[in-house]
Amino acid sequence: MDEFDNEIRKIFKKDINLTDEFNSSVRKTVANLPDKKLKIPVFRTFATGFACLVFSTGIVFAKDISQRIYNFYETGKGVETAINEGYIAENESEYANSSKEETYSNEDTGIVIEDTETKVKVQDIVMDDFNLSATIVVDLSDKILEQIPAKDIWEMNFPDLIVSDEEGNVLFGMDQNAVKNFFGGEINEEKVCNSGLNSFIKDRGTSPVKAVYNMYVEYSNHYPKSKKLNFKFTEIAISNSDETVYGDEEITVKGNWEVSVDLPEKFYNRESIIYHQVDESSSKHKVKSFAIYNTGAVAELSLKSRILKDRTKEITEIIRKGNPSPTVETYMLNKIYNLEKSKDYKLSEERRKLYDKEVYITNSNGEKFELTMGPIPNGGGSIDENGIYNTSCAFDLTAKDATDELTLHIKYLGEETEIKLEKDSVQ
Repeated sequence: MDEFDNEIRKIFKKDINLTDEFNSSVRKTVANLPDKKLKIPVFRTFATGFACLVFSTGIVFAKDISQRIYNFYETGKGVETAINEGYIAENESEYANSSKEETYSNEDTGIVIEDTETKVKVQDIVMDDFNLSATIVVDLSDKILEQIPAKDIWEMNFPDLIVSDEEGNVLFGMDQNAVKNFFGGEINEEKVCNSGLNSFIKDRGTSPVKAVYNMYVEYSNHYPKSKKLNFKFTEIAISNSDETVYGDEEITVKGNWEVSVDLPEKFYNRESIIYHQVDESSSKHKVKSFAIYNTGAVAELSLKSRILKDRTKEITEIIRKGNPSPTVETYMLNKIYNLEKSKDYKLSEERRKLYDKEVYITNSNGEKFELTMGPIPNGGGSIDENGIYNTSCAFDLTAKDATDELTLHIKYLGEETEIKLEKDSVQ
């Protein structure tokens, strides 16, 4: 800690020439802070205070690491359950050629090829309320494969891909311009599912290339009960080494591909069972929502935690009372923020404990259901200014194991709590 203090002192005493008036105002302000009983030197108050300034509000942790980890080359527990429950369309679309002439360009070699032979199709769709996975198969033309053999293709993506349904809902779309074009100008936010994505190539080195797109929505949202999915994109981005995966792809194929797939009835005849907390007054923890789906259960919880001081106002006041120039102020805050030693304060053990919990479900038959894995981080959350830990959790409890009454078990901050849940309705 002394080493850290010395670093801070160097910044304020050597790197910046602070006036006596500024130092005096700092001491007076610190003396009037709510936690002034903690006899902390003024320079240390700057350091720890500013670390909290950035990390005490909106901070997100996912403590249940073993439940949360998503294997990039697998689909996770959620999609696995969906497949086991029959939420997979193994039938595939027909190959579709581009509706306009394709252009192949290699930024590395400068080679440009015009072609019309690259075709695509979609197969193996998995869909439930929160997961949508599809394999996009790309059959590159011989001309293109001469320039980049299938064995050299490291990754393949579709930057402007739009996945929509028959009702005009956009289930996936990361390119804002593509989404705007889909709606003819202004985006209709009510019809957009803000999906995340994990993607990879299946059976790398083979042709045709199979790009697996695992799309998902957060548990507070869900996919519509679509009967038909439409895949549309104008660009295929190809990486020929791991070095180009996260940068500008070296190879691009441009065209206009559209593929539609009809979904089986089971996909859109999905039901959910809604539950409510029996007696909210009996527990300091609250269940804001609880629903069981055919492929899992989702709960939104508010746990009584501790207030994490937001020192933003205090630190801002300290700085402004000194009336430094904008340049000095920016320099001062950036130097503190970037101090390597400040990492010790960002993830302190005390703060970590506030995100450490155990939760599981039991039904009336005494069966236990744990947190599940999937592409969505599970079991994390944030603590608000009132000391309430808001978290969303997904469990491997499905509709076939649902009973009229359930018990939610919570172990948090050394206390164990049981919350009774009763069935409300089926939607």
